[in-house]
Amino acid sequence: MARSDIVRLTNVDAFNDSLMRIASNSRAPVKKTMEKQTRLILAKIFTVMPPAGRASGKAAKARGMKAVESQIGKVMQGVEGRGKSVQAVRARAVSESNMHKWHKKHRKQGVVKRSLGRKKLKVSKGKLKSYIAKRKKSVGMLSGGFNAAARKFELKSGWPSWIKRHSNAPGSASFKVKTTSFRIRFTNKVKYVRDVSVSVKRLDWALQRQAKANKLLLNDYKKTAIKEGFKVR
Repeated sequence: MARSDIVRLTNVDAFNDSLMRIASNSRAPVKKTMEKQTRLILAKIFTVMPPAGRASGKAAKARGMKAVESQIGKVMQGVEGRGKSVQAVRARAVSESNMHKWHKKHRKQGVVKRSLGRKKLKVSKGKLKSYIAKRKKSVGMLSGGFNAAARKFELKSGWPSWIKRHSNAPGSASFKVKTTSFRIRFTNKVKYVRDVSVSVKRLDWALQRQAKANKLLLNDYKKTAIKEGFKVR
């Protein structure tokens, strides 16, 4: 989340507990274990951040592209821009800046919830098509705020190209290791991430899923230890 929106996630304690147990039972160096866990969480985040959720991969991108067109269609209407009619003259006069401000004005928590009906902004069909095409290029930008973390921790799989393409999406990542502690931090600084009310729930879901996956892995460690003759609790 953005720096002004740092929150305490519900499942962070359960995840941290599973993480420490994984680290203590794994034969891999602690640093490597932490980096792997971070990659697994990032991959999960990419599967649930908008427009993903009900779809994934290329289907998620297509869902996002369709959503952009649908959302804009709720607040703007393309009309014939040629000719001398009052409507045509007014439609031609609407600038891209005007369109952006109008679109932004009617978005709440990242979406346009209601159609404006007859009150839609009338713009020329050509300008509307161009504006929609430009907005579609931003699909994946929200998740792109985690690209810095994906690069930092060398994520190889679960990082869709349509998210990766937003290489300049604002975000940061750091990994500090001390003698008795470590801290992994990655931040999504895309300005409208705060408008997406469900972002925190999606991040919490990723932690929850990884905590459950770790629990299964710990059970496997336990079974292996028993087979090798070790006493475990």
